[in-house]
Amino acid sequence: MVLVATAVVAFTTPPNTPLSRVAHWAQNQSLEHYAIEDEAQNSAAPGAEIIQLNFFVLSGSDRTANLVAWVAYVGSIAAAASLADVIGASIRGRRFAAIFGATLPVAITQATSATNTMLLTFWTLSAILCCCITCGRIRNPKSCSCLL
Repeated sequence: MVLVATAVVAFTTPPNTPLSRVAHWAQNQSLEHYAIEDEAQNSAAPGAEIIQLNFFVLSGSDRTANLVAWVAYVGSIAAAASLADVIGASIRGRRFAAIFGATLPVAITQATSATNTMLLTFWTLSAILCCCITCGRIRNPKSCSCLL
């Protein structure tokens, strides 16, 4: 239910953060630095903006900018359940981990916005999961193959 509600909000509302970097890159047809008063905008790591740029150029609209964070939200929920499996949780424990991750207020807020935070969360959880897999601490690697 939470996934459906966040998907509706993410896909029907415009981005709540300015996408000036994405717009500059699309207009200049380059990821190079551009003239701007606040140089921090050029020096910050691009994160999700490059993915948002692809959606922006392909769709011709900024409406798809929230899609990146929402997909990362779904991936983070799957990663949380997989990490619960790593520590030996039962099916009930894995479900609890997924529900807990899905219902965190900050996760819901970030999943419906165009910020980088949810993508960072997804990559962090995925990196931890991959470390556990390579260390051999996972009971059933097949259950986590979708995150590799």
